[in-house]
Amino acid sequence: FRQYADVPRLPWEIFGADSWLALYEGMGVLPEQLPAVALQLPQPALLNELNQMRSFISRTVQQVPPHPDFLARFCGYQPSV
Repeated sequence: FRQYADVPRLPWEIFGADSWLALYEGMGVLPEQLPAVALQLPQPALLNELNQMRSFISRTVQQVPPHPDFLARFCGYQPSV
């Protein structure tokens, strides 16, 4: 991963690529260069793809309730007064 940001997957694995990426980033392990597929794209196409990803993530996050609301709704959490 450190060299090319590649996350190889084994057929029996249940830990997803996104989970591996979060784990690596949380541990401060960052890739030294872009993945080969990203290097093959023309820069405008790559930037467009990244902007679409950012927009999707932003829209998705806006739909998520605040953490205390989530806990109250799905876990029966009631904050102590």
